[in-house]
Amino acid sequence: MRKMIRSVVQSSRKSRLISAELTEEESQKLLMLKIESNGRCCSFYYVQKGESLYVLVQGVAAVNLSTLQSCGFLGSCIDLYATLNKLVCVK
Repeated sequence: MRKMIRSVVQSSRKSRLISAELTEEESQKLLMLKIESNGRCCSFYYVQKGESLYVLVQGVAAVNLSTLQSCGFLGSCIDLYATLNKLVCVK
């Protein structure tokens, strides 16, 4: 069974680190990661073979990635990764 193990506020802008831990059985299956954006917000998901899409977090504000908000800065990077210790993270 999947479980959300933490949601931590890391800065005054309320950026968050969301993690989901996989069981031993789940860790044996293919894992696919997905980031979806509608322009103003991003959502983060993962799915394993033969299962439904699992939501890590939805509606994360992405307005700070706008060149208007960042005074023209274009170096934004969004990452989604999985580690060998069976942890899926959104940073």
